[in-house]
Amino acid sequence: MNTSGLNLTVMMVFAGGGILLGALLTFLIMQAVYSKREVQEPVQPPPLASTPEPVEPELNPDEKIKVMSFWRAAVSGELQANMDDQWLAQGAAMNHGQRARFERALQEASGWLGLHLVKELPAQAVPAAMPTAVPLQKQEVVQVILDAPKRRLSIVEQVDEILQDLLEKKQMKDRNIRLTEMPNKGVIVWVGKEYFVGIDAVPDDEVKQLIRAAVKRWEEIATS
Repeated sequence: MNTSGLNLTVMMVFAGGGILLGALLTFLIMQAVYSKREVQEPVQPPPLASTPEPVEPELNPDEKIKVMSFWRAAVSGELQANMDDQWLAQGAAMNHGQRARFERALQEASGWLGLHLVKELPAQAVPAAMPTAVPLQKQEVVQVILDAPKRRLSIVEQVDEILQDLLEKKQMKDRNIRLTEMPNKGVIVWVGKEYFVGIDAVPDDEVKQLIRAAVKRWEEIATS
């Protein structure tokens, strides 16, 4: 009885091992077939995202573009230009592009003011071998060159011119008294290296009286 039971147990162990071995072989075969199918089947690349077309920004019709601006030095009175965030004391400091833009703006500004810029033509050289005799009936051609109109002085500059005449008559030119103007400050009175905002701020009564006399003289000229 014991021998029969032992044999039955051994047979069951072998049967179970065979079942497990068959299951393992089946799994390995299926895994190999699946891997081979994945290699053979081409993998489709994901669709490329469409590149959006560039959208140009809309221009604001009310937007203004700064071309250049002119400023006057408060101490020296020198005229300076500001272009591309760069201070230019004279035209020679401009590069080629800045000069081209400046000339274009100057032409447009002259038309805006109703002025006409006249460029002086270079004189034509006469060959030495050519005769200088001119027929009597030939009319003489005279080239007329028009001077560019002078800039209109501001009221402060006009009063300052009158003040300089009064200072010269009073023999006070050496005190270097002059009038200028600053944005957001108005009239600036310079006495030597000191300046005062407004005529009433000048502590010297004599200087103050001279400036008021120049203002009164300007009013008389303006209303005459």
